[in-house]
Amino acid sequence: DFKVNKSLTEIFAMLPNTFKYSHRACIVNTERITKVEIHKMLIHFDEGTILSLFSNTYKKEIKDYVGQC
Repeated sequence: DFKVNKSLTEIFAMLPNTFKYSHRACIVNTERITKVEIHKMLIHFDEGTILSLFSNTYKKEIKDYVGQC
């Protein structure tokens, strides 16, 4: 855990293009995504974590980006 005095928007602006919002309160590294379950609104990562913080607002961008890889 790290404490920073910046907003999520400011942090996002400092990250490379491989990072995308999955929810207004969550940024994910798309290089670590192994599977996206659109209907269940789940993102699976290579280390075994499954994230359910996935909103309709950002699902197309995540799906499109992961589909390109």
